[in-house]
Amino acid sequence: TGAAREFISALKPIEEKETLAIEPVNAVRCRLHFLENVKKPILSRLIREFQIEVNILSGAIHNVGDTPVGELTADFSGQDKDIQAARHWLTQHGVAVEVVDV
Repeated sequence: TGAAREFISALKPIEEKETLAIEPVNAVRCRLHFLENVKKPILSRLIREFQIEVNILSGAIHNVGDTPVGELTADFSGQDKDIQAARHWLTQHGVAVEVVDV
């Protein structure tokens, strides 16, 4: 609805410095950039495919012209080999993965 869109557009996104200071053991913080696959359940598939936990810290979807573009910051925790495989799987499915310092 118009009221919901107005409310959402007025929200101020959380800056990266303000994201929750959660530092799980053996975790990698990643910024994910979604392009054509914004509306697909990529993270659901990822969690089912690999033995990792995904803790979403922040995210946003913006329209660039008629194209929705998403950005998500999340911690991936689990065994190193599973995290590495999950990151590789994401890139194969059109998600740009950027590792960020905690």
